Amino acid sequence: MQRLERTIAFFIACGIIISVGMSYYFKTRIPACSASFPEMGRIRCAVSDMSQKRIVNLNTADRHTLVKLPGIGYGLAERVIEYRLLHGPFSSTEDILKVKGIGRKKYEAMAGRIVVGD
Repeated sequence: MQRLERTIAFFIACGIIISVGMSYYFKTRIPACSASFPEMGRIRCAVSDMSQKRIVNLNTADRHTLVKLPGIGYGLAERVIEYRLLHGPFSSTEDILKVKGIGRKKYEAMAGRIVVGD
């Protein structure tokens, strides 16, 4: 019986060691824009920059698209859509300032990434 207990304890200890090791590995992984691998860093940074700099049409965007804008969470995205439904399409990008919760700073942060037409 002692041998079985030692074997079980051994496997439990191995599991803990592996879990801790994997946790450490995933916390210290090389960041996307790393100096260690400049070629891969540039490629990953370029791809992430393109996806983050996506232009969003305020009149057609759904809430999942709106939350990609800086300073916009799901609640604020819902307010933008609600405003659009109640008042019609935005005629200019500055009309988004009429949505409760969007002030000048948020507007300036997203101004280069929003449009209202095609």
